Amino acid sequence: MARDQMRKLSGYIAATPAGLKANSIHGLIGFVVPTAALAVAFPLLVHALGETQLGLFVFASSLAGFISVTDFGIAKAVTRRVARSRGAKPIKCLSRTLSTALAFYIVLGLVIAGGIILFSRPIAKSFVGNSAYVGKAQLVLAIYGLQIALSCPTIVFVAMLKGLERFSIAAHIASLQTTLTYGAACLLLPWITVGATLLAVISLLAQAIVLSAAVILAERCLSKDGAAFSTRAISIKHWRYLSKSGAAFTVSALAGALHSQVQRVAVGWVLGPQAVTAYTIGTWGPAKANAAVFAATEPLFPRFAFMHAVRDRRSALLRAQLLYCLAALGFASACLIPIVFFAEPLLRLWFQGKPPAGADIVAQQVAIGLIFNALSQPVHHALNGAGYQWISTRANIASPVVLYGFLLAYFIFTRKIPALGIFGFATMLSLAVPAAVLTLWYFTRFVPKWRAA
Repeated sequence: MARDQMRKLSGYIAATPAGLKANSIHGLIGFVVPTAALAVAFPLLVHALGETQLGLFVFASSLAGFISVTDFGIAKAVTRRVARSRGAKPIKCLSRTLSTALAFYIVLGLVIAGGIILFSRPIAKSFVGNSAYVGKAQLVLAIYGLQIALSCPTIVFVAMLKGLERFSIAAHIASLQTTLTYGAACLLLPWITVGATLLAVISLLAQAIVLSAAVILAERCLSKDGAAFSTRAISIKHWRYLSKSGAAFTVSALAGALHSQVQRVAVGWVLGPQAVTAYTIGTWGPAKANAAVFAATEPLFPRFAFMHAVRDRRSALLRAQLLYCLAALGFASACLIPIVFFAEPLLRLWFQGKPPAGADIVAQQVAIGLIFNALSQPVHHALNGAGYQWISTRANIASPVVLYGFLLAYFIFTRKIPALGIFGFATMLSLAVPAAVLTLWYFTRFVPKWRAA
């Protein structure tokens, strides 16, 4: 009887595509607002701070990407656990899982913040050398370390809301920090001198506001179902379950960090702070188009997790996924093809005639790679939700292998330090090749076997 009820519930959810559409729309809104804030702020901040100081802030903010490497995939495991449990048991049974995850992230944030503050000076020297910017870089790193301590608990609340398919709340909480940071910085520019240190302070205050909003909204959602966060609900058993479930996500996050965050650090070490700014600006536009695709297709993750939990493999959901792939390709092409052909005039228009040198070439190369990569976004979400996250992880591992393999081969055969354009070309290959192979394999080999199982 219970199984019949769950099947009826899953049938109802699968038969109402408005749920997926609504979540996708909220995801896009949560992407558009901070993107608009960045689009307005970046040219202003480049002129106000200069490429070196803005590069310091970008370098510090890139360290936040290492959270996903050290969190054992707990956030995505929480999302999947909440989604799978919705139809099988009362949501209040998840109190132990959620409380355990929150306790872990609080400790993780404190450890990472302490490490960054303790080693801020050697990290700063490794980035700017022995220049006059060492002290400023050290202070910016220390402030950003405090921000990480606040951002870690926020991750749990957002993950829980996504598992409940409450993207109307989760997407906006996740985007609020960027909007507040760059919006406030732009408002202050006419009145005071904004440097890297003040920008880091603004970012810290914005994160405190975001955490407060996340706590209030998440508690309200849980209280309706009788669940709550509590120190008495912390459980080693549930920690082991989450870490085991999130192992693949941890490896995938490590691959992602090697592919993006570490690459920016590598560009800074090899070519200097100015190159980090040029590379960041060059990848910014294409990356935002890719983020829009991710935000619009992410609702497939909890939906596939729920459907797989009740053993419902409806062809309607698979058809919806195929449409998501085609829509992702169309949207990405509409956004990225203009960048491929008109990167230089677009950047000149954006930066009022003075874009950082080399940013246009990087933008063109990354845009080409992301057109192919967009196809694989719905595939990754479906595989992760359905419990086949290790397949998705293998594709993610392939990206940094292609990236650094190409850079190493270039150095071996030319005996030259890779220029900024070479970094961009390597990024293009690493984005396009693994994504195209995964998508082709998924629809020709995996889907027929999965439906027949």
